Amino acid sequence: MKNPAADTAALDVVLTFEPCWFNAPTERTAQFFPAFVRVSTAVQAALRRMLPETYLADTTLFRDTRMVYPLLIYAASRPYTTRLRTDFTYDILNPDLMRKFYFSVRLNLPKVLADVNARLRAAGMNDLARQYRPEKSADIIEIVNRLKLCRRRLEALLITETRMVNDLIRFSGIATRSAKERDKIAERCEKQWLTKLRRLWARRDYTALGPGILSAATTALVASPLPPS
Repeated sequence: MKNPAADTAALDVVLTFEPCWFNAPTERTAQFFPAFVRVSTAVQAALRRMLPETYLADTTLFRDTRMVYPLLIYAASRPYTTRLRTDFTYDILNPDLMRKFYFSVRLNLPKVLADVNARLRAAGMNDLARQYRPEKSADIIEIVNRLKLCRRRLEALLITETRMVNDLIRFSGIATRSAKERDKIAERCEKQWLTKLRRLWARRDYTALGPGILSAATTALVASPLPPS
């Protein structure tokens, strides 16, 4: 049964776009690519942190490993960054990019599992904690890859973050458009983001995460570029 109060709270979520979005660099300028790489990385990092923290606040949910394993793999993956002007996020249809994705997962998943294991043990859930031992990392990756439902859940997150980043890229170069056109782009982005977040994971509403993710993206957009390494 749905919670009417939760639905009302979801309707109250508003995304406010700071003036910097309406002055986002145009695609053909030197500032465009580094700015939106920063934006993409910020969105990916925020999703990887905020979604697991929110969904897994209730430790009993760890019992559904087919739901939790894909989420932990997502959390363990490193946000995608690139020097190429073709991709801003992982593409599930690109084998090279997905190899990079799983390389980062193999590096980071044992630490993620160690934290989960310790948390469950501290809650007295020792039997369940065994399902999240760091040495099970390779097995968990294999399970998620083998089981279609788990794999699709993981891929859906990667697709969603790509679409959220693409929604922000539409702000590029809109400074020359009319105020009405600029407002329409902002309204469309807000609508698209809230729609995606409303069904982001486990049929739960995560629109409350929207302002925090947008804040991280805004900070990234106006940040000074890092000096070349």
